[in-house]
Amino acid sequence: VPHLTVASLSFRANADFQTTDFVISGNETLGVGQLIEVTAGTDQEVNISCGLRLAGNATLHVDYFADDSRLQVVGPVNHNGHDLLLNGETDNSIEVSGVISGSGNLRIIPGSSVKLRGDHPNTFSGEVRLETRSESGFIVGTELILDKQNGPAVPGPLLIGANCTAKLDQAHQISDGATVKISPGGQLRLQGHTDTIGSLSLAGGPTGEETKQ
Repeated sequence: VPHLTVASLSFRANADFQTTDFVISGNETLGVGQLIEVTAGTDQEVNISCGLRLAGNATLHVDYFADDSRLQVVGPVNHNGHDLLLNGETDNSIEVSGVISGSGNLRIIPGSSVKLRGDHPNTFSGEVRLETRSESGFIVGTELILDKQNGPAVPGPLLIGANCTAKLDQAHQISDGATVKISPGGQLRLQGHTDTIGSLSLAGGPTGEETKQ
């Protein structure tokens, strides 16, 4: 990908029940202005191994109708002063294993299940926000799985919204000086792992089955 910038990029199988793999690779960086999405189609694998550089607030999206499909970002991601929104509407449908750097917030959209993994820590300056929305009288939350081999996955403030869950699949996933704020119904699940943070704020009393230590 030689210095290409796109407003949007869409992946879709030719048939709804066709298994399809897509790969974007290269030594250069792909600029993204608005959207990368995986639309309707079954069992699609999209692998982005080149670098990504945001040219605006951009969304990575796996559609609800893209059954058993997955978007994997293996290359580095530079916020470049913009927010990155992750919107995976099926379980574990978005995985980011490349290093996330630059300045900007990482936002997990309601209804999403997202994993941050990889061998190297994220270095971006900004918040990680697990967001919520109201739907038919219910609060729809998000799930974020933190699985960095060498943390932290979350280098700054972590905001866990109502009915949202952040899970540690390994120890030391949140920066030692980070502020963690948990809204009513939110959970920070250590799952037997240890971590150290700067401060913890709970709104409305205890909100999870495990608390940060």
